[in-house]
Amino acid sequence: MGVVAQVLRVCFCLNLLLALLLSAFICKLLQLSPCLSQRTREGWSVMATQLGFGLALLLSPWIWITAQPDTSEQFAAIQQALDDDDPRPVFLLGNHTSFFDTLLTVAKAPTRVIYHARTYQASYLTNIPLLGTMITAMGHFPVHFTGTADTDFRVDREAMAATERSVDAFLDEGNSALAFFPEGALNSTPAEIKPFRYGGIKKALARDARLFQFVTHGCPHVWPKGFPPKVWPGLPSNVRYGVQPLAPNGAKALVAELRAAPGVDDETADHQLLAVHLQGKMQALYSTLEAAGADKAD
Repeated sequence: MGVVAQVLRVCFCLNLLLALLLSAFICKLLQLSPCLSQRTREGWSVMATQLGFGLALLLSPWIWITAQPDTSEQFAAIQQALDDDDPRPVFLLGNHTSFFDTLLTVAKAPTRVIYHARTYQASYLTNIPLLGTMITAMGHFPVHFTGTADTDFRVDREAMAATERSVDAFLDEGNSALAFFPEGALNSTPAEIKPFRYGGIKKALARDARLFQFVTHGCPHVWPKGFPPKVWPGLPSNVRYGVQPLAPNGAKALVAELRAAPGVDDETADHQLLAVHLQGKMQALYSTLEAAGADKAD
């Protein structure tokens, strides 16, 4: 690898460290504030994290980030869904190819969306200095894995029951957005969207959530799998992202529409039918982003 690329990697890591220091400091101050409600402290902490991540990207202009032309309109639809009087939550589904996915989503989503959004995160992340402070302050929901392999999704059922009660309490408050990666783990073959795990899909049906997707392309080149010092992120890269509605009228209405189509097996459970459909939609948007990048390269 060339010297220039190595220097840019070091610069990106310094930028990210600056972002974490700034965001963690603000998050800690917010946690200590007695005059704010928990929801407000968490929302402002997410906004502080967005500020830090946005700064890291601003200071790293060798990472070129391009949005699909209609992204602003699609984000406006998500904001409208959060601002209306409909008690149903918004679920934002994303593909997971790199740790850069999360940084990009937080940095680029509108602040009004970010303020209302929470996500699931592996419980061990709370042990990472600075990042753990931010995660705790933002009120994200821990996933307590008991397996150690990349494909081992076993969890502590008792601990996860407590986590799901926290998720439900958050959704019950209204004006809530739950963002998560339905593939369940980092995808080492990003061109092929992996089958969705059913937990989040079942919750979407139970809550009749309005569904949208935020899909990225090119993130693994910026940040390959792993954390420093094993892996140093920040290579010059072209990254694209797009936002699309999946079920803007609710998950149940979409399932009813899918069941009305000819050839649907009546034995297929609603969550299975919905998961396969959503996986296909995510695959289609990823392919669109991939083609757009290839056209630009040509």
